[in-house]
Amino acid sequence: MDILDIIAYITGMKETTMPTMKTAGNDTENRLHVSLPRLQAELRFENPDVPTPLLDTMGEAMAKFVNAAGSMDMKALAALSGSTNELLVAVCRVIADKPPIQEPGNAPPVEVSTGEGLGTPLSKAKAAERLLRLAEPTALESWAGNVWRPSDIKDRLGISRSTLDNWRQKNMVIALNKGLRAHVYPADQFAEGRPVKGLKGIVAAAAGNHHVAWRWLVTPHIDFDKTPPLTALKEGQVEAVLDAVHRSFS
Repeated sequence: MDILDIIAYITGMKETTMPTMKTAGNDTENRLHVSLPRLQAELRFENPDVPTPLLDTMGEAMAKFVNAAGSMDMKALAALSGSTNELLVAVCRVIADKPPIQEPGNAPPVEVSTGEGLGTPLSKAKAAERLLRLAEPTALESWAGNVWRPSDIKDRLGISRSTLDNWRQKNMVIALNKGLRAHVYPADQFAEGRPVKGLKGIVAAAAGNHHVAWRWLVTPHIDFDKTPPLTALKEGQVEAVLDAVHRSFS
């Protein structure tokens, strides 16, 4: 229901649902107060097909809202512009035991600040030029360690280029981009002439990004006494490494 619908719904019920409140001098005030048990009983009577727990919960919310509105200072209510949103904010502040809304005359001035904005957007060419000026080239080996080209792997390990490409496409070996199309392979991932077991799961956890997967593997990890997970992988701790990588990227 809309806020105004709630008030209209309640005021349309039996008068006994809304006894008036009295001041200390026994003068009757025109303030709205809802009896929760009577409201819930009325809701159950008028909505027999709706589950009782749902009606009771709705009744609690309606009663709390209307009773809060009824307890507000009449001047504060009169100062509202009449919008539903303002009424909602005012009543919620009463329910939350917050200070009442200040009357417009006493409200502090609002400071308006616009700032300088972001300026004129750069073209793609200008942005690329500025990025190149700011970027510092970093050698792949500085973080990836010793890397081999496919020809190096064939000479050292006897693995053909076709087999290497097949492993790369199945994420069984980690390949890093070097240049536009060339791939190089971190040498530390090989043991006994083959990639270590578990690399496929590491790449999968890194959403298929081989660079991210290798950085994670060679970064010291608390689960392995601050040694790189690659060391644990080479020691056969495949399950432990896979568990750690899933926790790292989940």
